[in-house]
Amino acid sequence: MKSHTTQTERTAFTLIELLVVIAIIGILISLISVGVSSVYRSSLKSSELNNVRQVGNALLMYAGSNNSQLVRGWQSTDVQAITEDTIVYPDFVEISPAPNFRASDENIAGPWTWHLASYIDNPETIMRSHLDKGQQAIDNYVDEGYDFAHQPAFAYNGWYLGGQWAFWDPHYRTAQLRFASVEQSDGTKATPVVRSLPLVRNSTDVVAFCTAFKADGPMDMLPASGTTAGTWLVEPRLMANELRWGIDQGGDMHIHAETHAPFGRGGGPPVAWFIDGHASTQSYEDLADQRRWIDRAKAIGDTPARDWSHEDDVR
Repeated sequence: MKSHTTQTERTAFTLIELLVVIAIIGILISLISVGVSSVYRSSLKSSELNNVRQVGNALLMYAGSNNSQLVRGWQSTDVQAITEDTIVYPDFVEISPAPNFRASDENIAGPWTWHLASYIDNPETIMRSHLDKGQQAIDNYVDEGYDFAHQPAFAYNGWYLGGQWAFWDPHYRTAQLRFASVEQSDGTKATPVVRSLPLVRNSTDVVAFCTAFKADGPMDMLPASGTTAGTWLVEPRLMANELRWGIDQGGDMHIHAETHAPFGRGGGPPVAWFIDGHASTQSYEDLADQRRWIDRAKAIGDTPARDWSHEDDVR
Protein backbone atom coordinates (compact mmCIF):
# COMPACT_ATOMS: atom_id res chain seq x y z
CA MET A 1 0.00 0.00 0.00
CA LYS A 2 1.03 3.48 -0.68
CA SER A 3 0.98 5.97 2.20
CA HIS A 4 -0.14 9.55 1.65
CA THR A 5 1.34 12.48 3.64
CA THR A 6 -1.03 15.41 4.12
CA GLN A 7 0.53 18.89 4.59
CA THR A 8 -1.48 21.40 6.57
CA GLU A 9 -1.25 25.06 5.37
CA ARG A 10 -0.20 27.57 8.07
CA THR A 11 -2.75 30.30 8.49
CA ALA A 12 -1.33 32.04 11.59
CA PHE A 13 1.95 33.49 12.92
CA THR A 14 3.90 31.62 15.52
CA LEU A 15 4.45 33.32 18.88
CA ILE A 16 8.08 34.04 17.97
CA GLU A 17 7.07 35.66 14.68
CA LEU A 18 4.53 37.84 16.46
CA LEU A 19 7.15 38.97 18.97
CA VAL A 20 9.55 39.82 16.13
CA VAL A 21 6.88 41.89 14.34
CA ILE A 22 5.98 43.72 17.56
CA ALA A 23 9.65 44.46 18.20
CA ILE A 24 10.11 45.84 14.67
CA ILE A 25 7.01 48.03 15.06
CA GLY A 26 8.34 49.30 18.39
CA ILE A 27 11.70 50.18 16.83
CA LEU A 28 9.98 52.02 13.96
CA ILE A 29 7.78 53.98 16.36
CA SER A 30 10.86 54.89 18.42
CA LEU A 31 12.70 56.10 15.32
CA ILE A 32 9.72 58.15 14.15
CA SER A 33 9.29 59.64 17.64
CA VAL A 34 12.96 60.66 17.75
CA GLY A 35 12.67 62.20 14.30
CA VAL A 36 9.53 64.16 15.19
CA SER A 37 11.12 65.35 18.44
CA SER A 38 14.24 66.46 16.57
CA VAL A 39 12.18 68.36 14.00
CA TYR A 40 10.20 70.03 16.81
CA ARG A 41 13.37 71.14 18.65
CA SER A 42 14.88 72.41 15.42
CA SER A 43 11.71 74.38 14.66
CA LEU A 44 11.65 75.80 18.20
CA LYS A 45 15.25 76.97 17.96
CA SER A 46 14.66 78.54 14.54
CA SER A 47 11.72 80.46 15.98
CA GLU A 48 13.74 81.53 19.03
CA LEU A 49 16.60 82.73 16.84
CA ASN A 50 14.21 84.77 14.70
CA ASN A 51 12.59 86.30 17.78
CA VAL A 52 15.84 87.18 19.53
CA ARG A 53 17.06 88.87 16.33
CA GLN A 54 14.03 91.14 16.48
CA VAL A 55 14.80 92.05 20.09
CA GLY A 56 18.42 92.71 19.12
CA ASN A 57 17.34 94.90 16.21
CA ALA A 58 15.16 96.84 18.65
CA LEU A 59 18.27 97.55 20.74
CA LEU A 60 20.06 98.87 17.66
CA MET A 61 17.09 101.08 16.74
CA TYR A 62 16.89 102.35 20.31
CA ALA A 63 20.57 103.30 20.18
CA GLY A 64 20.00 104.99 16.83
CA SER A 65 17.27 107.14 18.39
CA ASN A 66 19.18 107.92 21.58
CA ASN A 67 22.60 109.21 20.55
CA SER A 68 24.03 105.67 20.30
CA GLN A 69 23.28 104.99 23.98
CA LEU A 70 22.44 101.41 24.94
CA VAL A 71 19.20 100.92 26.85
CA ARG A 72 19.81 100.79 30.58
CA GLY A 73 19.56 97.38 32.14
CA TRP A 74 17.60 98.68 35.11
CA GLN A 75 17.00 101.87 37.04
CA SER A 76 15.48 102.44 40.43
CA THR A 77 12.32 104.40 41.11
CA ASP A 78 14.17 107.39 42.59
CA VAL A 79 16.49 107.56 39.57
CA GLN A 80 13.47 107.68 37.26
CA ALA A 81 11.95 110.42 39.39
CA ILE A 82 15.04 112.59 39.02
CA THR A 83 15.47 111.99 35.29
CA GLU A 84 11.70 112.15 34.65
CA ASP A 85 12.14 109.07 32.48
CA THR A 86 8.48 108.35 31.76
CA ILE A 87 7.32 105.78 29.22
CA VAL A 88 3.81 104.62 28.31
CA TYR A 89 2.01 101.43 27.39
CA PRO A 90 0.62 101.02 23.85
CA ASP A 91 -2.67 102.44 25.18
CA PHE A 92 -0.72 105.56 26.34
CA VAL A 93 -1.19 104.91 30.06
CA GLU A 94 1.98 105.85 31.96
CA ILE A 95 3.99 102.89 33.17
CA SER A 96 4.55 102.63 36.94
CA PRO A 97 6.29 104.07 38.91
CA ALA A 98 5.23 107.08 36.81
CA PRO A 99 3.59 109.48 37.32
CA ASN A 100 4.06 109.64 41.11
CA PHE A 101 7.36 107.75 41.52
CA ARG A 102 6.54 106.62 45.04
CA ALA A 103 8.68 103.96 46.68
CA SER A 104 5.53 101.87 47.13
CA ASP A 105 4.75 101.90 43.38
CA GLU A 106 5.70 98.83 41.38
CA ASN A 107 8.85 99.54 39.39
CA ILE A 108 7.53 98.12 36.10
CA ALA A 109 9.52 100.62 34.02
CA GLY A 110 12.72 99.78 35.88
CA PRO A 111 13.95 96.95 33.61
CA TRP A 112 14.82 97.56 29.96
CA THR A 113 11.83 95.63 28.63
CA TRP A 114 9.14 98.25 28.07
CA HIS A 115 11.78 100.72 26.85
CA LEU A 116 12.40 98.51 23.79
CA ALA A 117 8.81 97.34 23.26
CA SER A 118 7.91 100.24 20.97
CA TYR A 119 10.77 99.26 18.62
CA ILE A 120 9.42 95.71 18.14
CA ASP A 121 6.61 94.67 15.81
CA ASN A 122 4.11 92.58 17.81
CA PRO A 123 6.12 92.88 21.04
CA GLU A 124 3.74 90.66 23.03
CA THR A 125 4.23 87.78 20.60
CA ILE A 126 8.02 88.20 20.53
CA MET A 127 8.68 88.96 24.18
CA ARG A 128 6.24 86.31 25.45
CA SER A 129 7.02 83.69 22.83
CA HIS A 130 8.01 81.17 25.53
CA LEU A 131 4.37 81.09 26.70
CA ASP A 132 1.49 79.22 25.09
CA LYS A 133 -0.08 81.23 22.29
CA GLY A 134 -3.21 81.81 24.34
CA GLN A 135 -1.15 83.49 27.06
CA GLN A 136 0.93 85.82 24.90
CA ALA A 137 -1.58 88.62 24.29
CA ILE A 138 -2.02 91.23 27.02
CA ASP A 139 -5.62 92.13 27.79
CA ASN A 140 -4.91 94.68 30.51
CA TYR A 141 -1.54 96.44 30.52
CA VAL A 142 -1.82 97.70 34.09
CA ASP A 143 -2.51 94.18 35.38
CA GLU A 144 -0.07 92.28 33.15
CA GLY A 145 2.62 94.87 32.52
CA TYR A 146 4.77 93.66 35.42
CA ASP A 147 5.08 90.12 34.04
CA PHE A 148 5.94 91.48 30.59
CA ALA A 149 8.70 93.60 32.14
CA HIS A 150 10.18 91.02 34.50
CA GLN A 151 9.58 87.66 32.78
CA PRO A 152 10.27 88.12 29.04
CA ALA A 153 11.43 85.32 26.76
CA PHE A 154 14.87 86.92 26.43
CA ALA A 155 17.12 88.38 29.10
CA TYR A 156 19.47 91.34 28.74
CA ASN A 157 23.14 91.48 29.72
CA GLY A 158 22.11 94.47 31.78
CA TRP A 159 24.94 94.66 34.30
CA TYR A 160 27.61 95.21 31.66
CA LEU A 161 25.62 96.74 28.77
CA GLY A 162 23.73 99.93 29.59
CA GLY A 163 24.21 99.19 33.28
CA GLN A 164 22.09 99.35 36.39
CA TRP A 165 21.39 102.68 37.98
CA ALA A 166 20.38 103.51 41.55
CA PHE A 167 21.57 105.37 44.64
CA TRP A 168 23.86 102.47 45.47
CA ASP A 169 26.01 104.52 47.81
CA PRO A 170 23.92 106.67 50.18
CA HIS A 171 26.87 109.03 50.67
CA TYR A 172 26.28 110.47 47.19
CA ARG A 173 23.32 112.55 46.10
CA THR A 174 23.58 111.67 42.43
CA ALA A 175 22.50 108.42 40.79
CA GLN A 176 25.32 105.94 40.34
CA LEU A 177 26.10 103.34 37.74
CA ARG A 178 26.96 100.02 39.40
CA PHE A 179 30.46 98.77 38.50
CA ALA A 180 31.36 102.19 37.09
CA SER A 181 34.90 101.85 38.47
CA VAL A 182 36.06 98.51 39.79
CA GLU A 183 39.31 96.98 41.02
CA GLN A 184 40.85 94.16 39.00
CA SER A 185 42.91 91.27 40.39
CA ASP A 186 46.15 93.23 39.91
CA GLY A 187 44.85 96.24 41.82
CA THR A 188 44.29 98.44 38.77
CA LYS A 189 40.95 100.14 38.06
CA ALA A 190 38.64 99.34 35.16
CA THR A 191 35.25 100.41 33.82
CA PRO A 192 33.62 97.20 32.59
CA VAL A 193 30.18 98.63 31.79
CA VAL A 194 29.67 99.80 28.19
CA ARG A 195 26.97 102.45 27.84
CA SER A 196 27.35 103.44 24.18
CA LEU A 197 27.13 101.17 21.14
CA PRO A 198 30.24 102.56 19.34
CA LEU A 199 32.33 101.87 22.45
CA VAL A 200 31.82 98.10 22.27
CA ARG A 201 35.21 96.75 21.21
CA ASN A 202 34.38 93.07 20.71
CA SER A 203 30.93 93.13 19.16
CA THR A 204 31.23 89.63 17.68
CA ASP A 205 31.93 88.14 21.13
CA VAL A 206 29.62 90.03 23.48
CA VAL A 207 26.11 88.69 24.13
CA ALA A 208 23.35 91.26 24.56
CA PHE A 209 20.32 88.95 24.85
CA CYS A 210 20.03 85.32 25.89
CA THR A 211 17.35 82.89 27.01
CA ALA A 212 17.61 82.69 30.80
CA PHE A 213 15.81 81.95 34.07
CA LYS A 214 15.94 83.24 37.63
CA ALA A 215 17.36 80.89 40.26
CA ASP A 216 16.45 81.73 43.85
CA GLY A 217 19.42 79.80 45.23
CA PRO A 218 21.84 76.92 44.62
CA MET A 219 20.62 74.16 42.28
CA ASP A 220 22.27 70.94 41.08
CA MET A 221 19.72 70.39 38.31
CA LEU A 222 18.16 72.91 35.96
CA PRO A 223 14.36 73.19 36.02
CA ALA A 224 12.05 71.73 33.39
CA SER A 225 12.23 74.01 30.37
CA GLY A 226 8.53 73.86 29.54
CA THR A 227 7.33 75.35 32.82
CA THR A 228 10.08 77.85 33.65
CA ALA A 229 9.38 81.57 33.55
CA GLY A 230 11.64 83.91 31.62
CA THR A 231 13.57 86.73 33.24
CA TRP A 232 14.71 90.22 32.27
CA LEU A 233 18.37 89.86 33.28
CA VAL A 234 21.16 87.40 32.51
CA GLU A 235 24.37 87.32 34.54
CA PRO A 236 27.87 85.97 33.83
CA ARG A 237 29.36 82.99 35.61
CA LEU A 238 31.53 85.26 37.78
CA MET A 239 30.29 88.63 38.95
CA ALA A 240 32.11 90.83 41.45
CA ASN A 241 34.37 87.84 42.21
CA GLU A 242 31.39 85.70 43.20
CA LEU A 243 30.72 82.40 41.43
CA ARG A 244 27.06 82.56 40.38
CA TRP A 245 26.91 79.42 38.24
CA GLY A 246 29.39 76.94 36.81
CA ILE A 247 29.94 73.99 34.51
CA ASP A 248 31.06 70.53 35.60
CA GLN A 249 33.35 68.24 33.59
CA GLY A 250 30.33 66.73 31.84
CA GLY A 251 29.22 70.14 30.57
CA ASP A 252 26.23 70.37 32.91
CA MET A 253 25.37 73.65 34.63
CA HIS A 254 25.15 74.02 38.40
CA ILE A 255 23.76 77.07 40.17
CA HIS A 256 25.86 78.25 43.12
CA ALA A 257 23.95 81.33 44.29
CA GLU A 258 20.85 83.39 43.59
CA THR A 259 21.27 84.49 40.00
CA HIS A 260 19.80 84.99 36.54
CA ALA A 261 21.46 82.24 34.52
CA PRO A 262 21.50 81.25 30.82
CA PHE A 263 18.90 78.59 30.05
CA GLY A 264 18.02 76.45 27.05
CA ARG A 265 14.35 75.85 26.32
CA GLY A 266 12.73 72.87 24.65
CA GLY A 267 15.56 70.53 25.59
CA GLY A 268 18.04 72.51 23.47
CA PRO A 269 20.86 74.97 24.16
CA PRO A 270 20.41 78.65 25.05
CA VAL A 271 19.83 81.13 22.22
CA ALA A 272 21.88 84.35 22.17
CA TRP A 273 22.08 87.59 20.16
CA PHE A 274 25.42 89.36 19.88
CA ILE A 275 26.11 93.08 19.56
CA ASP A 276 27.35 92.71 15.97
CA GLY A 277 23.86 91.51 14.99
CA HIS A 278 24.29 87.75 14.67
CA ALA A 279 22.30 85.20 16.65
CA SER A 280 23.18 81.59 17.43
CA THR A 281 22.72 78.77 19.90
CA GLN A 282 25.39 78.62 22.58
CA SER A 283 26.55 75.81 24.81
CA TYR A 284 26.79 76.44 28.54
CA GLU A 285 30.54 75.97 28.16
CA ASP A 286 30.61 78.81 25.59
CA LEU A 287 28.62 81.07 27.91
CA ALA A 288 30.89 80.32 30.86
CA ASP A 289 33.52 82.49 29.15
CA GLN A 290 33.51 85.93 30.80
CA ARG A 291 34.26 87.53 27.42
CA ARG A 292 30.72 86.62 26.31
CA TRP A 293 29.37 89.12 28.82
CA ILE A 294 32.07 91.66 29.61
CA ASP A 295 33.56 93.58 26.72
CA ARG A 296 36.55 94.66 28.81
CA ALA A 297 37.44 91.18 30.12
CA LYS A 298 41.14 90.46 29.60
CA ALA A 299 43.94 88.24 30.83
CA ILE A 300 45.68 89.55 33.97
CA GLY A 301 48.75 87.71 35.22
CA ASP A 302 47.96 84.00 35.46
CA THR A 303 44.22 84.61 35.16
CA PRO A 304 42.95 84.10 31.59
CA ALA A 305 40.39 86.47 30.10
CA ARG A 306 37.85 83.65 30.30
CA ASP A 307 37.98 83.92 34.12
CA TRP A 308 38.27 87.71 34.46
CA SER A 309 36.31 89.30 37.28
CA HIS A 310 36.50 92.29 39.60
CA GLU A 311 35.75 93.60 43.06
CA ASP A 312 32.41 95.23 43.78
CA ASP A 313 32.46 99.02 43.75
CA VAL A 314 29.90 99.35 46.58
CA ARG A 315 31.13 98.48 50.06
